Amino acid sequence: MVEMQTAARNAEENLETRLAEVVESKLAAKKASANLARFKGETAGTMTIKEVTDLRFLLLESLQRVADASVAQVAERDEKLEVAAKAIADLKEQLAAAQKAREDAEARAAELEQTVTSVRQVSNELQENMLEKEQLVTQLKQTMMTANVTKNRICQCEMAMKNTVLFPCRHLALCDSPFCKAIKVCPTCNTPVESRETVLFTSE
Repeated sequence: MVEMQTAARNAEENLETRLAEVVESKLAAKKASANLARFKGETAGTMTIKEVTDLRFLLLESLQRVADASVAQVAERDEKLEVAAKAIADLKEQLAAAQKAREDAEARAAELEQTVTSVRQVSNELQENMLEKEQLVTQLKQTMMTANVTKNRICQCEMAMKNTVLFPCRHLALCDSPFCKAIKVCPTCNTPVESRETVLFTSE
């Protein structure tokens, strides 16, 4: 884009230079015409007709060359103007394309930012759900452990909690109810019961 701007600026500078050259050529032609008129006035009485005619042809050829040069310079100027105009049009198209690309990039950036925000929200929600699930799992484990402990401590008579240690096997297998006191064998290992001892739990 910078190169196109530089090219357009150079084309304008060259155009101004050519215009200055054309003006100088026109001034030179006017000066030659003035010199010719003055020369005619000075030599009219001393030159022959043939000499005057030859001189006129020479001056006409000189003027023709100046005119041709001026026409060529004008044509070259027009060509450079056309090139400069095309370069400016291309530059405008590139600027428009760059502006559109910038707008598209900003739109994509906005969409991406919205997507990132949505992903963060979903991630936060997932983390919160995971924390809730972990808390529920922890509570469930604690409940299951408490239930297992309670279940393991319920006596087989289902009338009370186990609170009697049997000897010699040392299993906490019975309670002190009359039904359990009549049992003579450990229900856990089938060892004959020689003695028993009641244990008081502080939580009971």
